[in-house]
Amino acid sequence: QRTLLGYLAGPDQEAARSAWSELVAQGEPAAQAALAGFAEAPLSARRARASLVREIAAEGTLERVLASLSDPDADVRRALIGFCGDPRLRAEESFEPRVKALRRAAQCDPDANVRQLALSVLARLDHDGAIATLEDLVEELPAPAAALAARALAERPRAKQRVVERVQQSFGASTARTADGVLASLLSSGYGRARKTAPRVPS
Repeated sequence: QRTLLGYLAGPDQEAARSAWSELVAQGEPAAQAALAGFAEAPLSARRARASLVREIAAEGTLERVLASLSDPDADVRRALIGFCGDPRLRAEESFEPRVKALRRAAQCDPDANVRQLALSVLARLDHDGAIATLEDLVEELPAPAAALAARALAERPRAKQRVVERVQQSFGASTARTADGVLASLLSSGYGRARKTAPRVPS
């Protein structure tokens, strides 16, 4: 595996493609090998290995992936953020650490594209914890990131009741005014569909 990993980031494109195919076929053992000594690997190797880990998406690599989300390279972090939203990761115990990591990335990553990707990946997780986190981020993030979080929330079928409540409450005299960008995202992305299907909100 170490030799194949060396080819993966090497100058020979044909050898790299062949190594990629063989490593992907090996599954989790190859992903674990790619994450061994990850932080010490050169940039080109880390990018190639992160892409491989993302492609394989093995449950057993989650802890190491989360530990590598502090990598200094944005491309590496993007690949590992993508891993966190892979639908092949189904273990219930994996949701909470993934949601926490995605929340942290959406709030704190130094790269705007990584922060936006973290919001998109959160929206793809079919889990109540992801919905609750998106709701928190709507309140906590500065504009325009809060509007992106609102859009991600509005596009989730699980969140349709909360979308209706948020929009209707924003027009109530007794509640704090919802930021214009957030309200626009909720209205344009999901309010109409959600209102048709959600249970009636008591007045």
